[in-house]
Amino acid sequence: MRRLLIGAMGAALLGGQASAATIQFTATDDGTVKTFGGDSVDTTSDTISVVQSGVNIVNGVLEFDLGAIGPGATVNAASLSLALARPVSNAIGATAEVDIFAYGGDGAVTIADFGAAGTQVFDGSIPTGGSQLDIFNFNLTQLLPLQAQLGGLLTLRLETDSFASLAFLSMEQGFGAAFSPILTIDFTPAPTNPVPIPGALPLFAAGLASLGFARSKQRKPKA
Repeated sequence: MRRLLIGAMGAALLGGQASAATIQFTATDDGTVKTFGGDSVDTTSDTISVVQSGVNIVNGVLEFDLGAIGPGATVNAASLSLALARPVSNAIGATAEVDIFAYGGDGAVTIADFGAAGTQVFDGSIPTGGSQLDIFNFNLTQLLPLQAQLGGLLTLRLETDSFASLAFLSMEQGFGAAFSPILTIDFTPAPTNPVPIPGALPLFAAGLASLGFARSKQRKPKA
């Protein structure tokens, strides 16, 4: 009884301790954008193209709604999962660069996403070749941009360089949900609000008084 009461008073003073959780987000919109040779936006294709070959530069864009995670949470880790639509190619190397930028979203892929200011959250490469449906997980290394968009909308833009060409399956593909773009976020929810100390002190004092009263009754000799 005493341990239970002390535990309850501790919880009242400190508040609930949150534990980590994981949520997988599917894209709410995705597509490709380019500005060379005329502005072009494609959000209906079953592929997301990412190309750099001289003057032909195509960026892939994905929109996510992070409303399921409250803004007070802490992002511990995040990764973007994409499935190949065709083998990766690069005219001058055995790997293809993948750069991912993050910024606040507006729910739709538009031409403004081609060069919108963002923070780079992934800088790496994948090997050329591969086969359709091969899945790559890009572990995002900079988490503050995601942290800033919790409870709201997030945009991720994919770029490449060095004459590489990549194509990933979009949310419109017909191979099933497992091959759609998926953003996985491991997070710790915001802790529950603790009882303010001035209000908790009377509770603590009352608990101690009741403990003392209970102990005195137990020790009172029988008549």
